[in-house]
Amino acid sequence: MTIQPPTYRAILQGSQLIWLDPPPNLPENTEVSVTVSQSLPRTRSRGDAMAAALEKLAQRNAFKGVDPIAWQREVRQDKPLHGRE
Repeated sequence: MTIQPPTYRAILQGSQLIWLDPPPNLPENTEVSVTVSQSLPRTRSRGDAMAAALEKLAQRNAFKGVDPIAWQREVRQDKPLHGRE
């Protein structure tokens, strides 16, 4: 029976490894072997999709006539602050 060495996940950026898991506790200048896993291509993140949707709204001028301060107060239901109205 073959014993598998522990696996540590990391991302290669340029010539450096960015550890996703806690890195192994090894002395400096320890030789290691890196196995490249076949990962799925990255899909668009929700943030990218949101940015694209907001860009389309901006191009259509969808927020024309909206007072952002009034909108925020309505959404957050701010209470008037003494001396600041």
